[in-house]
Amino acid sequence: MALSTPPLLEQVLDHLTRDDLTDAERRRAEAFAIDLVEPVPRLIFDVPLPTTPWLRQIADQLVASPADTRSVEEWATDAKVSTRTLTRRFPAETGLTFSEWRMRLRAHHAMQLLALGRSISFVSRRTGFRSESAFGAAFRRTMGVTPGEFASLIDHPRAPMTDWLQD
Repeated sequence: MALSTPPLLEQVLDHLTRDDLTDAERRRAEAFAIDLVEPVPRLIFDVPLPTTPWLRQIADQLVASPADTRSVEEWATDAKVSTRTLTRRFPAETGLTFSEWRMRLRAHHAMQLLALGRSISFVSRRTGFRSESAFGAAFRRTMGVTPGEFASLIDHPRAPMTDWLQD
């Protein structure tokens, strides 16, 4: 997905910065600029959220910290429900098992970090995996491509700070 601005569009945008344009000239240039913009395919990746308050609290905590490695049993204990109740209610509300939902959430988070130019090592740590290979296998199962293949689809500048400074 190359996200570069076409030269003609850049010229029109530069033209629009002029102070001496009449309202009619500005409207025509703006309309022309809009015609030059190509639609960018949008990756739709849904992570459905449960609505029951105690399930939503679990989901919100995981959204805030996708690297949280607590087991389904630990989440159930924290929510003061049985593991069986949690594992029954989660798919009823989201259409996904707890494990599937957590991996989809981690993949969503990973895609955002990869799109920012973060390294696979950094992303694997930030999404709760002990190794890059475990992360890569899980990402591929969920997304159908490896993290490296996904990252290569995105034309992005390298993130401004090195990953080791972010940890």
